[in-house]
Amino acid sequence: MRCSKEFTGAGRKIILALGKILCYNANCWNVKCEVESGATHSFLVKDPMKTTEICEKLVQGTVEALGYELRDVEFVREHGGWVLTLFIDKTGGVTIDDCEAVSRAVEPILDEADPIAQPYFLSVSSPGLDRPLKKPADFTRNLGKEVTVKLYAPRDKKKELAGELTASDEDSLTLRLADGSDCVITKKDAALVKPYIKF
Repeated sequence: MRCSKEFTGAGRKIILALGKILCYNANCWNVKCEVESGATHSFLVKDPMKTTEICEKLVQGTVEALGYELRDVEFVREHGGWVLTLFIDKTGGVTIDDCEAVSRAVEPILDEADPIAQPYFLSVSSPGLDRPLKKPADFTRNLGKEVTVKLYAPRDKKKELAGELTASDEDSLTLRLADGSDCVITKKDAALVKPYIKF
């Protein structure tokens, strides 16, 4: 990944070009850049984006070009190692062959950009029936369906509500409860929203 950005330092403007990101963590990038004089400088550039957000931006276009929707990206520690998981979906469901095709397509992109400092394992998976709703598209997809909402703080002595998702916008969602009443929940108050699975 290369950078082309202007910074002012030590009383002079430095144009960063041909910069390669050497490593990334949750707080900053360590960037090595060549300036106008041809000298190379290394320094930390603060950036609020999380590892998952960076990886999503890197691979989303490729995943969509293959005919899949990139539903979510996770980067978690499992069994002593780090795992980057891409959750993909398509009409009719996802097969193992689909996961392998996406994995082969995005591996070179991630290898070249190298957005993750530590060793990790790349996994591609279907989202599953009870995948939490996170993005606006997730809520739109589930309008008219039953969902479960877990709250950070109790409402009427309940920390979990279930009902039909009848509306959703950037800030809130609306559930139609079993008694026919509508319950508006601010999204920042919802710890988890996921499809309601009947067993």
